[in-house]
Amino acid sequence: MWRRGRASHPCLIFVISVALGGCQQDDPHVTRPSKASTLDPAETSTSTTPRPDVETLPHEIPSSTESAAPIRPEPLIRIAPEVTKIVAPLDEEGYPDYLGAYEAAHSGIEPSKNIIAGLRELLGQQGLPEEAVEEYGRKLGVTLAKPGDAFFQTINLRPAFIAVIGDRELTAEEQAQLAGTSLQQQLDQAKTRPWSREEFPEVHSWIAANEGILPRIHAACRRPDIYMPIMAGASLVDVVFDQQVIVQFTNYLSTYAMLKTHEENTDRAIEALVSLGLLGSRLMEMPEPVTCLQGVSARVISGTLMILVVKQSEVGSERLELMESELIGFAPPEIDLSRFIEWDRMRFLDAMCVIAKDIHDKPAARKFNFDRALVVANEYFDRLAEQPTQEVLKEILEEINAEQLELRREFLAAVPDPTTLIPKDGSGEPSPLQLAEFVTKPERLLYLHVLPAYLGQPELMSSGLVRDLCRYRLLRLAVRASLHQAKNNADPESLDLLDSGDLQIDPYTGQSFLMRIDDDSIMIYSVSENRIDDGGSSEGDLWFGEDMGVRVPKINR
Repeated sequence: MWRRGRASHPCLIFVISVALGGCQQDDPHVTRPSKASTLDPAETSTSTTPRPDVETLPHEIPSSTESAAPIRPEPLIRIAPEVTKIVAPLDEEGYPDYLGAYEAAHSGIEPSKNIIAGLRELLGQQGLPEEAVEEYGRKLGVTLAKPGDAFFQTINLRPAFIAVIGDRELTAEEQAQLAGTSLQQQLDQAKTRPWSREEFPEVHSWIAANEGILPRIHAACRRPDIYMPIMAGASLVDVVFDQQVIVQFTNYLSTYAMLKTHEENTDRAIEALVSLGLLGSRLMEMPEPVTCLQGVSARVISGTLMILVVKQSEVGSERLELMESELIGFAPPEIDLSRFIEWDRMRFLDAMCVIAKDIHDKPAARKFNFDRALVVANEYFDRLAEQPTQEVLKEILEEINAEQLELRREFLAAVPDPTTLIPKDGSGEPSPLQLAEFVTKPERLLYLHVLPAYLGQPELMSSGLVRDLCRYRLLRLAVRASLHQAKNNADPESLDLLDSGDLQIDPYTGQSFLMRIDDDSIMIYSVSENRIDDGGSSEGDLWFGEDMGVRVPKINR
């Protein structure tokens, strides 16, 4: 769903679990970030505006018939590189505008070069909330047609509503509709294997309705850049990107390719799969991890189906040579894992701004040292960015856990019976501002529980990217192996004969991929994550097996 405006933030009550949560562990040795700054945030400020260290007193009412508007206190978060890595632009309340910073960093791409602009022109306003249409089109630099006037007809996969009178049991057909429409069931199969019009008539109608604009879809997928706007709202906490573009065109290109494979129209099938792979490549360039992994998934589908097309049809050397040249642009983009960590940092800092705004006008709000909380959090992010590994992430989480335990002990030493802080009527729980009265460093209440939610999984991202590179190289080698057979009427006795250079290097080992020639096929495979040669013995293409590889059929000679 699209993000809404800022509302009451759930982090406002998170601190109770930190201070009151049970713990059976012995007292740990509490460690700090290895590069923790010893500077007082107040001493490192680059701001020229003095910031009060005490609560702001109410302003005097002037001797007039009208009361003066209350003057808002200075923001609880000071703008300085140690506190927030984004120091501009600022919003109307004086806090960093992270939405504006994202737009400044990632917009500015010409619409004619932006893959999302090209696909959204075809999709129009479909799938966008009405209030977001004008802003979204303006950011992309394109005019979005109304749903009835859009070039691309979407496929509706929402489950049907079933009205049941009385307490009768649902029929099998009704149960299928509630679990997912019959159309969804057709689509799930049509995306993975060759199919005919008679098998899946509804999917075929969708394919036929959009076939006239396929050249425009292909042209859009071949655009070199990507910029996907964030919709309206006041924070990045619940950001979601344009899923309609991803889902609709991924489904269309894969189902179209499988239909054309059944019809033995290899050229059209491969063209659609190359477009799908290029769409995936552009999505991988997004800074947000989930969208990047959706791009990896699109490339997995594309590569797997492309091998299926080669197996299903007699593909001559001319077609294979053209396919080989098209796959050059299919290479995965260069990706620095630290960019995902910077995205998570931005979202964490944005969440802290939301908390600061929510409690800004509370009398005791300045008891929280937001600046120091963010300085410590940034040190953790810096460590992970320098070494984005699972080991470093584990170290950080262990340190955060130790700090949580220390904070709990301090609180319970000051308040043996926390229930005394609960309102007399028994409603609610102690507020963060109440808890801050009993700990020496209230800033810990701000970041200890919030930060872990925004520390990404570098191992997950790294694994996905390595597997994508491995699949890409295997796909290229498979096409070259087929091309070698077509040109020489003989099997390639080694990968060296495929003139493959770096393509034959297994990214998991740094050594050459392995190859096994059987009676009816050529198996090219990687030892994958476990680095153990299992012989590439699994049936089919090993995109997800212990070994990971591809089986190329021998050309009948």
